Amino acid sequence: MVGGQFLAESIENKEEIRSLLRVREPYKDKEDEILDMLVSSGALLRGHFKLESGKDTDICFRFSSVAGRRSYVERIADILIAKLKADRVSFDAVIMQEAAGRVLGGTIADKLNKRKIIVETDDRNRPTETLINETTLYPGDRVLIVCDLSTTGEGLRKMAKSVRWKKAVPVAIALFATRDKKAMLEFEQEQGLKVYAVADLAFEGRTTSPADCQLCREHKPFVLSWET
Repeated sequence: MVGGQFLAESIENKEEIRSLLRVREPYKDKEDEILDMLVSSGALLRGHFKLESGKDTDICFRFSSVAGRRSYVERIADILIAKLKADRVSFDAVIMQEAAGRVLGGTIADKLNKRKIIVETDDRNRPTETLINETTLYPGDRVLIVCDLSTTGEGLRKMAKSVRWKKAVPVAIALFATRDKKAMLEFEQEQGLKVYAVADLAFEGRTTSPADCQLCREHKPFVLSWET
């Protein structure tokens, strides 16, 4: 809030959220349950947001709202674990970034009794290539990479590089959602890693440059998306 003005409000209409976030086919039978989580946690926000790319948008997704509810994180972890088991994805450790993704990654690791590997983040909560507890990652380890959200896969690349630098093997990616499904498909082909995402955000068309942003023209104050 700036000067008494609220800069963002949660979207509470389930059908509107359904249009902004597409649950992937393997999890369609759980779509209503997932959407209910997003409604009650206030994970989708309407306002004026500045993205890391420098572009502006009127919609922002905040997984931290979901992560703040333990039962929701456990349920999302169970959904991802069931799919990983169905595809016989085996691993020895879970790598996650220090901030975003740590709750989900830690929950998956705890449920499966796997080691947790943490990477440092920068001032915008993006993963670096520096491991906080690198002594717990061993050559030959099979590693699951977990994050809450990815746009281009750049942060995932850094985590995969950290794993390979330790002569371990990244085996798959587990996410709650992707911002850009096409970019994730390119990432999968480039890295040879399957991305297990529960959903894809579907409001990229609402992202504009500041020069084309109506909210900027109206001098509406903005929120930095990485600080929501």
